[in-house]
Amino acid sequence: MASTHTKALIAILLIAVFLRLGPVFLFGGMPIGYDNPYHVRLSEIIRDSGFVPETDPILGGRPYTYPAFYHILLASLSIISGLPIQTLIPFLLPFISFLAVPAIYLFARRFADREWALVIALMAACASALTMASYNSPENAAFLLLPLSVLMLARKRLFLGSLLFSLCLFWNYFAFLISLPAMLLVFAWRREILPNFLFALLASAVLWALSYGINALLWFSISSGTSFVANNLRDVMLSLVLDSGLILLVFLVYAAKKLTAPSAKYWYIYCLTSGIALVSYLITPVMRSWEQPKFLSLGLVCLVASISAGRHFKKFVYAVIILFFFASLLSAFQVAYPKTTALDLHAISWLEAKNPAGNVLCDPTFSEEIANRTSLSGKIMTALQFETLTENNFVEASLMYLGNIPLEDEPRYVRESGMQYILLNFEDEKVRGTSHLDEKPYLDKVYSLRYYQPCPFDMLPVTQGFDCGFLETKILEAKTEFLS
Repeated sequence: MASTHTKALIAILLIAVFLRLGPVFLFGGMPIGYDNPYHVRLSEIIRDSGFVPETDPILGGRPYTYPAFYHILLASLSIISGLPIQTLIPFLLPFISFLAVPAIYLFARRFADREWALVIALMAACASALTMASYNSPENAAFLLLPLSVLMLARKRLFLGSLLFSLCLFWNYFAFLISLPAMLLVFAWRREILPNFLFALLASAVLWALSYGINALLWFSISSGTSFVANNLRDVMLSLVLDSGLILLVFLVYAAKKLTAPSAKYWYIYCLTSGIALVSYLITPVMRSWEQPKFLSLGLVCLVASISAGRHFKKFVYAVIILFFFASLLSAFQVAYPKTTALDLHAISWLEAKNPAGNVLCDPTFSEEIANRTSLSGKIMTALQFETLTENNFVEASLMYLGNIPLEDEPRYVRESGMQYILLNFEDEKVRGTSHLDEKPYLDKVYSLRYYQPCPFDMLPVTQGFDCGFLETKILEAKTEFLS
């Protein structure tokens, strides 16, 4: 018969599964989040060609610089299982995110007793930033690798620990960069670790260069597109920074005098680095502050596992876990959402039937859906993976136009860009306030689909997600006489 400890661990793992996979079934298999249509498209290219592409055909052919392991994994699983990538993608990242919970439990067992390790695992299972990231972010693989990497280094498995850390480079650049200062300051400089670390890092860098080519670096810009994302999140970012920063401050102040183990020092510096990136939002969006809560959540969970916790601090951790659970419950089922619903796809079919002579402007996620499902990829004016620059001179202006940011010469932009149609859905209006486009004298509404999307927690209106309630997908067309 299973022990009480085993039963508790199984219950925690079931909570992790529920929070990560529940919304996937709720939304009927539509990939949740912004980036998944991009991942579908690139994975299909790799699956169908058998090679990692040198260029992304979107927007005239940008260098393909995205970390390749996630796309290779999706392509491989599709080949082995025979299932379409569109079917696999809603489940793969939540599953990887789930695997991080038992990995964090194993990490905690190295430094804590069995009961406290269960608390750490529950904290990881419920952390709302981690559950939100579980649908859309290949960083989930890094969240699995980083605790295992530090665990291996603590166990003197030096090469394996260095290798696991270096592999993060092929899953997500930002997760790798945020964790690099801590790794260099705490572990990598040690005489017994340095050769292993340098070899693993050099091997990864050479593999990256062979995969992408050094010229790809010339096309990469960490600042490209960040203003568009920051504008999308402007209503929540200040609250996100203050709330996350306050929780972080409490943990850092408490842990400051308990950094005896190298792992504790590592996670402390990791949290400090991520915290600096978080508050940088007050100055610039370049450090992608909106990404930091998920990095901080991982770091704080592992930091708590690495230090000795007093009775009062444990009570604080219990309170944080309760807060995390209810935040995860609401965010998983009413804030995390498919950027495009199944009904929105009818608008894409309508556009394809029109076979427009001009270009189509829409949110980058919608653009990726058009590229996946139609032959209109050469007509789209935006696309995801902002960091890879393009020779298309209208991309930044198109993002400004969608973001309701005034252009210096709007009529000239519309004419010279060749924009014929604008495709909008619920997210455009609720995030960027695009209803004013209906009043533009040079635009006509030529398509509208109104529908109702029920909310799981409809009795709590303040928690309604972007795709709850009465929604509309619409298409606006630029008047011929204006374009000529």
